[in-house]
Amino acid sequence: MSTMYFAKLNFNSEIYKVYDDASLKGKLLNQIYQGLTEKIMHVENNEKYKFITLTKNPDDFWISGRLVLITPGINTSYDETSDDIVEELIDNKAAYVAFLFDLNKEEIAFVPKKDFGHNMFIREFKALLELAVPDMEVEIYLEKNVNMLLQRMKQLALIQQVQVHIVPPNGDKDDFDALFSTGSDEIRETWATKFGISLVAAAKTGINASSKYIRKLVAAVSKGYGKMEVIGKDVAGTRTKVTSDEDALYTKAIPDKDKDNLVEFPRYARAGIVEMLESKSTVEIATGNTGGKS
Repeated sequence: MSTMYFAKLNFNSEIYKVYDDASLKGKLLNQIYQGLTEKIMHVENNEKYKFITLTKNPDDFWISGRLVLITPGINTSYDETSDDIVEELIDNKAAYVAFLFDLNKEEIAFVPKKDFGHNMFIREFKALLELAVPDMEVEIYLEKNVNMLLQRMKQLALIQQVQVHIVPPNGDKDDFDALFSTGSDEIRETWATKFGISLVAAAKTGINASSKYIRKLVAAVSKGYGKMEVIGKDVAGTRTKVTSDEDALYTKAIPDKDKDNLVEFPRYARAGIVEMLESKSTVEIATGNTGGKS
């Protein structure tokens, strides 16, 4: 079995305009749908990244295909005549990741590989998307498993520091107001679209992880609006770090034979997105309800 990951698309540069005009989000998503093509290429150093074998479904508003890395590399094969390994330098060695982008749900499902990991995929998908729609800036965050995140936090006997990187919730001003409370309008006036929150407590007392504010931050991260790092000590007194993007990602198994199949993979991906969204349907920023198991 292979592992399928999920990621949330967040508008960045246009988010406050979306708050003022809800219809704008649909227009932005349509720009992405139209602009995301196989002609786009991101070149960095000696590496080329592009989309290939794209399929667009206008009725259900999704795109599937592969994101490929093309780079010079060594092709290794076995030569029966010499009974030895033959290594050949080629210009177009490729590594790729299959994906499905559900624009209605603003979610991406993909299956990373050893030579094309989940962080590389997120970075390059963002780069290609912003090349497809040059006037748009986006943030893409890996989806978290809220139960796993809460479990890892509970394993800390003392939490000394919490760091959160977060963006304004996609088209949901109520979530934005709930997250920043009475200061939301003042924060919006800054035009800032990314926020860093750092909380540090006294060494002996630690941070109260059950406080409503911490629960609200966990809820925001769990809804796909950011990422969190928690630093503290375990029961043995050992310094421990919990990172949401490494220790608490939402994943789903997919058969190896289907992970790259352009017909079967979209079926698994769409079902996985629905299941993932259902798992966090009770998460609420306003109440600090993480929907996780106690």
